[in-house]
Amino acid sequence: LSVFDDDYREHFCDEIINHNISADKKRYSNPNIVKIIPPLIREEFYKEKKIKREKIYDIFVALGGTDTCNVNIPLLQMLPASVSIALVTTSVNDNLEELQCFVRKRNNITLHIDSKEIAKLLNQSKLAIITPSVIVHEVLFMGVYFLAIKTESNQDDIFRYLQKKGHPVIDLQNEELQQNTLKDFITNAQI
Repeated sequence: LSVFDDDYREHFCDEIINHNISADKKRYSNPNIVKIIPPLIREEFYKEKKIKREKIYDIFVALGGTDTCNVNIPLLQMLPASVSIALVTTSVNDNLEELQCFVRKRNNITLHIDSKEIAKLLNQSKLAIITPSVIVHEVLFMGVYFLAIKTESNQDDIFRYLQKKGHPVIDLQNEELQQNTLKDFITNAQI
C-alpha cells in the first residue's frame, strides 16, 4: 500500500510518496519507507511548453479556487490598470459573484472560471501571482517569474521553501498586502 503525503502525517503503509518541491525525507518518523519524487506535472504542461506563444497577459493571477480569504479583489485593486491580467478561479469560489462584478468594471482583466487551459494561460503570461501550493510546480516548469502569496496555513511548507530559495513571497497571515511590494515585483520583472 502506497500513500501520497505532503504534510508529514503518520501513515500505516508500505511506502509514502511525496512529490512537493519542499519534500524532506527526514521529517518523517520512518524515512526508510519514504520516496521523494519529482513534482508531478500534468501532460498539458509538457505539450504547452513546446509552443512559443505571444505574451498577451502581463500577469497571471491564481489565488486558489475558493479564495476563502477574499484576496483577489484587494490584489486586483492594487495592480495598475495598464497591465493585462488573466485571473483564474473556480465556480466554487465563495466570492465569485462579487469578483465577476468587479471584473466587469475593469477592461484589463480576463476572468477564467474552471479553466482547462492553465498551461496555455501561463505560457501567454509574463508574470504570475499565485499561492505557495501545487501550482508552484507548474509555474516553475513553465519558467514564469512569480510572486507567491500565502493565504492559508496548509501552504506553510512550500512558503518556507520558496522563501529560503529567495523567491518573492508574502505571508498574508503576518503581513498586509501592500502596493509597494506589488510595484517592486512588477518593476523587478520589468513590465
